[in-house]
Amino acid sequence: MLKVPKTNFNLTRQYDELYGVGPLVSSNDKIADDLVVLYAAQNIRFQMDERGVKLRSEANMQLGCSGGRPCP
Repeated sequence: MLKVPKTNFNLTRQYDELYGVGPLVSSNDKIADDLVVLYAAQNIRFQMDERGVKLRSEANMQLGCSGGRPCP
């Protein structure tokens, strides 16, 4: 008989070390060339039991222009 541990995680991590990183470079001329990271986070939902495994991951990132000015 195989014993499967029941596991249930719902973890969110904010990536504070990325805040303010920039300027980010884009090859698209329609995107501002002085973007910085304002917010970055990831949520992981993992469930495992005798019926199987469910995994869901979401990431969120917010960018802005440096200097606090509105992005074009």
